[in-house]
Amino acid sequence: TLYRNSHRASRPFVAVDCASLPETLVESHLFGHARGAFTGAERASEGLLRAAHQGTLFLDEVGDLPQGIQGAFLRALELRRFRPVGEVREVESDFRLVAATNQDLEAMSEDGRFRKDLLYRLQGMTIVIPPLRRRRDEIPLLARQAVIRCCRRNGMEEKELSPLLLEMLAEYDWPGNVRELFHALERACLAAEHASLLLPAHLATGLRVAVARSRAGQGRVAGDVPGGREVCPPLAEAGACSVPDLPPMPETGRAFPSLRSWRHEAERHYVARVRALCGDDARAAARMAGVSRGHWYELLKKYGF
Repeated sequence: TLYRNSHRASRPFVAVDCASLPETLVESHLFGHARGAFTGAERASEGLLRAAHQGTLFLDEVGDLPQGIQGAFLRALELRRFRPVGEVREVESDFRLVAATNQDLEAMSEDGRFRKDLLYRLQGMTIVIPPLRRRRDEIPLLARQAVIRCCRRNGMEEKELSPLLLEMLAEYDWPGNVRELFHALERACLAAEHASLLLPAHLATGLRVAVARSRAGQGRVAGDVPGGREVCPPLAEAGACSVPDLPPMPETGRAFPSLRSWRHEAERHYVARVRALCGDDARAAARMAGVSRGHWYELLKKYGF
């Protein structure tokens, strides 16, 4: 967006993933090299900084820029001049720099893992983007954008998002932020196939289970069992001492239910709640309830679901 709304929008946009730069070749990647400058350099290369001349250079994950090259890059950033590997003369490049990172560069500079002078130079204008869990009010619009994009890209009819699905999206913590949200909804669109409405059952099992645990007040992570399967202990083990949406006790003067009938009603509401979270995914529902799939099918049949 910064690039497209700048006066350099018609000029090159060169993106560099600093995390993937090979440390032994990072200098030649950025600054270029002369033919024969090192083994394998069969022809000259102008480098990424020169390729961004009169345009924008985007350093993604700038915190991963190797320390050995940070000083040389700082000089190139200050002077807009640098010397390609194996060359005698310097070349110029009038580039605009935009950098992004998910790391704490100030802490890294205090630890000596990132040059302070480069950090100060990068702080010309800083835009801090909070994690998605701190701006949950944006989730519905972002979700809608993700679904529209996915449907158009895959030639599908546009789908609607159910209130239950939006509620679940709002409760998840999104450690992967917007990227994870978009991937989750792309998976949901593909799982829904020809359905016009996206439901919680179309989301990944792990996401639904995480939200269910959060709702139940459970902070533990499911353990692994032999065979590579992951099991979710029953919600009751998590200390969930009440069942959601359970009808209130009868008022004084009315017939008080027997323990058996109350247990029956509580179990019915429990099964209904788990089914609402997992839909027709019997495997996920059984994992959430801590029962076998066969037992889960018996519960559905028992209560007419």
